[in-house]
Amino acid sequence: MTRAVVATIALVVALCGCAVRTRAPAQLSGASPARVDVARILAAAPFATVLAQYDADLAALRRSVDDPAFANARTQINDATAGIRGRISAGSQRLRGLHVQPVALPTDAGVQPVRNFSGAVEPFARAALARVERAVALRAAAMREREATIAYAYERAHAGQRLVAQLKLRELHLDAVTRRRYETVLASLDRQEAALVAAARARDDAELTIYRAQLRAQAVADAGAMASDVAAHDRAARALAQSGVRTPATWLPRWNDDGARNAAILDAAGNDLTNRFGALRRADDSAMSAVRSEIAGLQRQRDALRAQIVASVIARATRIAAEDHLGRVYTNGAPDGAHDLTGEVMRSYSVSTGS
Repeated sequence: MTRAVVATIALVVALCGCAVRTRAPAQLSGASPARVDVARILAAAPFATVLAQYDADLAALRRSVDDPAFANARTQINDATAGIRGRISAGSQRLRGLHVQPVALPTDAGVQPVRNFSGAVEPFARAALARVERAVALRAAAMREREATIAYAYERAHAGQRLVAQLKLRELHLDAVTRRRYETVLASLDRQEAALVAAARARDDAELTIYRAQLRAQAVADAGAMASDVAAHDRAARALAQSGVRTPATWLPRWNDDGARNAAILDAAGNDLTNRFGALRRADDSAMSAVRSEIAGLQRQRDALRAQIVASVIARATRIAAEDHLGRVYTNGAPDGAHDLTGEVMRSYSVSTGS
């Protein structure tokens, strides 16, 4: 709860305490009855704000307890623990019964014929250069499409001007000077369009040249790296063939056939995981217990505060009724014609709090 709400709670409790301690004057017998709407007063500020804050906190805590993701946590932890123990037990039994059989190899198993891979370098280089040309052709096609788009955009932008010039040139009685002027307009449009396309073509060709050079350099570098690797492999293979190694015993891996030791290691890992899940389960149980305890304590505080507010309302209503020479004050089941003191009680709180 926020500091402002806590301060409001303290103020309301103080007001309630003061109201309860106030001694109400004696009521007159036979006087007119009075009534007070406690629910309406509880719904007004600051009481409603304080009680609503209590209700919101209680609802949030209850949601955390009732959430299936939290409610099923213990079951999920227990299931996970049982599953781990079962799998580890089965694995441990398999390890205890596992025996590695030694591999019998001929004495000349380490000798392998030397294979020459140098013939694969040239086809790789040709394929790499072919990929370069295909990539360049795709980029060139995209550039030609972009150039066509530039020409089309220019034509759309000047279509009206070109149409007017063409229509004027179709007139039969057009004088020579006017005809040359419109012919000049058409020729200028053609030159401008050609210049735009030519400039785009020049830029694209320069970019395409750089692109081809980069790809070819990479392809040549890849082919060179492959040739170097093949040469190193051939040298290592020849050296191994000439070393006179006749048995693989020196490089075969050493297998540990101690099944009991491996099973013990697996059991230790299973115990560690089980202990960790147990600690997690205990932490979950402790957290849920703490939340339930907090809910119970907060509910008691909320009920006690509401009871104090109700007692304060009844005390104030009784005092006001006595001052107005009224009779019994009813909180429910008031007889017809009972004087309503709800507004006066609410105003008395406003005056008391200075609001």
